[in-house]
Amino acid sequence: MKTENGNLVSPALIETYYNFLFRHVDWEDRLLSVRSIGEKGTAVEGERRVEYHQPGLVTDTLPWLKRHAVRAAQMEHACFIIPAVLNEARGGKDSVHSFTSVLVDIDTGAVGEKIAYLKSRVGPPSIIVYSGGVTDTGDRKAHLYWLLTEPTEEVQRVTELRLKIAVSVGGDRMVARPHQPIRVPGSLYCKSSKAIMVDAVFEDREYELDDLEEIVDALETMPGCEPVVAPSSSAIGPDGSFNVMGAASVQPIGEALTTEIHEGGEEDRNRW
Repeated sequence: MKTENGNLVSPALIETYYNFLFRHVDWEDRLLSVRSIGEKGTAVEGERRVEYHQPGLVTDTLPWLKRHAVRAAQMEHACFIIPAVLNEARGGKDSVHSFTSVLVDIDTGAVGEKIAYLKSRVGPPSIIVYSGGVTDTGDRKAHLYWLLTEPTEEVQRVTELRLKIAVSVGGDRMVARPHQPIRVPGSLYCKSSKAIMVDAVFEDREYELDDLEEIVDALETMPGCEPVVAPSSSAIGPDGSFNVMGAASVQPIGEALTTEIHEGGEEDRNRW
């Protein structure tokens, strides 16, 4: 059953997000992946639809993305994107070809204070997305992106930075999964049939990956956000480096990288 929610989608916001995130990508035959998942608390909870697109071979990428968001909103589905360039039509970690950003998902506690902490220590984010959810302190949950000056195929390197930033502010550690999907700005958050637009603000700012890595490597944990579970020994490589493939939080990241995360999932595996 279709709702009138499609009228609430912001095509302009979707376009700005796409143009910011993928501004430097030479797509060639690479792919973009979006998916819609029935929102928690609705009659369609758990339904899913996955689509792939090749922006380098067709000219209708933005209309396609906007149509997907509208259709998702009409069906009370969340609209997600894998914020990366893919090399095959598959949603696994090995399908990620390159990243254009380093991001973090802040979904607990005083989000505003955590954003201010990261702004002062990492630098102002290029994109801040307010995903529609609210924490137990009444703060809007947020996704922060630091755009890179050029795409990088160093997937492991970027996922390590994503995890380190998440750990520093008590963010969602599932960003250590290279293929982790995330809500599209301009689409709708429809949990329990409440239609809230996923809002975003943009700042035309980019970062060199080397510079960002140096900053994040020196990033201290925000007071009050100390991890409650230490990394497992397998998280530390022979050279002392941190390995996201073997790190542990509530669930070992090595498992998290290959665990499918579902809307309305059990225990702590529901990130939306």
